Amino acid sequence: MHLFDLEKGFMGGHGIVGGQIPLGAGFAWAAKYRKTEQVSLTFFGEAAANIGAFHEALNMAGLWKLPAIFVIENNGYGMGTAVKRAAAITDLHLRAASYGMPGVEVDGQDIIAVREAAETAYARARAGEGPTLARHPHLPLRRPLHVRRSERHVSQQGRARRLRGSAIRSRLLEARIARCRDARRRRARGDRGLGGRGGGRLGDVRRGVARARCRRAVHRSAGTDRGGRLMAVLTYRDALNEALREEMQRDGDVYLMGEEVAEYNGAYKVSRGLLEEFGPMRVVDTPIAELGFAGIGVGSAMTGLRPVIEMMTWNFALLAIDQIVNVAAKIRYMSGGQIGCPIVFRGPGGAALQLGAQHSQAFESWYAHIPGLKVVMPATPADAKGLLKSAIRDNDPVVFIEGEMLYNLKGDVPEGEHLVPIGVADVKRAGADVTIVCHSKTVAPALNAAKTLSEEGIDAEVLDLRSIRPLDEEAILRSVAKTHRVVVAEEGWYFAGVGAQVVDLIQREAFDDLDAPVLRVHQADVPMPYNKYLEKAAKADATKIAAAVRRVCYKD
Repeated sequence: MHLFDLEKGFMGGHGIVGGQIPLGAGFAWAAKYRKTEQVSLTFFGEAAANIGAFHEALNMAGLWKLPAIFVIENNGYGMGTAVKRAAAITDLHLRAASYGMPGVEVDGQDIIAVREAAETAYARARAGEGPTLARHPHLPLRRPLHVRRSERHVSQQGRARRLRGSAIRSRLLEARIARCRDARRRRARGDRGLGGRGGGRLGDVRRGVARARCRRAVHRSAGTDRGGRLMAVLTYRDALNEALREEMQRDGDVYLMGEEVAEYNGAYKVSRGLLEEFGPMRVVDTPIAELGFAGIGVGSAMTGLRPVIEMMTWNFALLAIDQIVNVAAKIRYMSGGQIGCPIVFRGPGGAALQLGAQHSQAFESWYAHIPGLKVVMPATPADAKGLLKSAIRDNDPVVFIEGEMLYNLKGDVPEGEHLVPIGVADVKRAGADVTIVCHSKTVAPALNAAKTLSEEGIDAEVLDLRSIRPLDEEAILRSVAKTHRVVVAEEGWYFAGVGAQVVDLIQREAFDDLDAPVLRVHQADVPMPYNKYLEKAAKADATKIAAAVRRVCYKD
């Protein structure tokens, strides 16, 4: 799984069965996007042909006529399970017809036949005719026993003559083997890296994992700009649209892919007008196949493109979590720094109004748990634009979660180039008596609670995290040292939530600054109810935040 050689175009092995198939489609997408003559070649076993990644990736590869070759290396078993006990149709290459591509079976022991089949598939791909699915049995193709016995001697002699007449006669094969053997020996003699001779230092363990240093929190009043720039009033939705448009104009490697992003202008109209300006290769409608198109995005990012992958909601992204967690987050680390993954996964998260338990989940703590991912959650139009632009320019994968109830929110957005650094919290309201730590959809309720509390003589400071990972620890500790009391508000469930991480930080690093226990306000520990009254009761809101503040300030 840790073998990579970017210079030779070898993009690595992958430990999740079939996880490399969408990546192979992504490499082919990048070649088509850049209009090169490159062809993606992806190998996998027959067991991988039974999982969803196979279907989703091959369907899109055939649909978009990607320059790809998919090779099933078939030895008759997936681990200990025979193919005949795992697949209704054991001639797996016949599945190619469902994806609009040819399916071929080649004797994997006949090197010349394999080469000829590969040349045909490469020619087809380079001509723009699309992908090929090939099945290369490791064992001889199955024939009746008496036929195999009679053919064995003749076929072995014929194969030897063909080899002598090609690779062996020209000595190319021996020369290549010798060069590879010498290169391996040189690398082995010079290996001093992590896990090589001499071992590695404990600090080396984190080398290659995406990290970001947090700068000091930005203090400003809402609706003003410290640089004196002109401000435009935009909705959260239009601020995101503006960020996408500006970044796509600035960098031709940026493209948008997802369900309904093109013809429909996005499920929440964030991509409105982009198809007309940038065309179908840069604003790409996909099938409903989150695992597949997320993997295509990751694969293309591994080649240096900067995809923005839209999830219609983060509830649906659970189907793509393998590509986000097992590839995007880990590829820089596993490749020893050879391969980056500059990709943004974005879309609405959390609850809206009566969308039910399966469409109302806040998943930020899940993704923030993963080393290698950055997690960003803007609460205002200005932050939405500035953080999305920064995320697109970041060289590591960014999970960008938009508040589903925030798209119509209006606010001042600086005109011109506007970037908000990832990993920097923002004091949305300065105060002296208590700190309310919040993010995304809990920022507005926190500000409303602070307004109500001010009439009672409680001066609350509202700190918007903006980034969940990296977390601006300095800003949190600085505010706690100032106010000595803290309430943490979040949309998600309490167990192992973002608030738990904030409380852990405070009790470790600022315990002596506290004059009261830290309290948390969060969603009720149940799946989100559908009934509107129960739904309201389950959510964190301004009333609950204000009540928690009164408790820590001994005012209740």
